[in-house]
Amino acid sequence: MARRVRLEVQTASRSLLEEFATEPALATVMIGHGAPSAAYHEAIARSMSGCGIRHEDVLLPVAATTARVVETIERLNERRDIHGIL
Repeated sequence: MARRVRLEVQTASRSLLEEFATEPALATVMIGHGAPSAAYHEAIARSMSGCGIRHEDVLLPVAATTARVVETIERLNERRDIHGIL
């Protein structure tokens, strides 16, 4: 099942690139650098790479305020080259 989904995502990613000259991209916002979060983050990066989706890291310090986090997400949301945010 996972292999089939991965192939579907790869095909959709290629189609987006070919039809619209747009490389799909996902941004991951990580606050702090705890071991479990870092492992999850690395797994996301590997998965996206294997599916033809560009991945962009946004690392904020653990002391980041709510306002800074919201501002970061809003800034990413305004970018036309980012298609999803985790």
